[in-house]
Amino acid sequence: DELQIVRIMAAQIISFAFVLAIHTYRTTKVR
Repeated sequence: DELQIVRIMAAQIISFAFVLAIHTYRTTKVR
């Protein structure tokens, strides 16, 4: 059970970081 919870948390963190990276890339590219 613990392993599954950790994997879900990691997936959420990765997704958030991925979206943040794309947002930063777009903002930088516009300028």
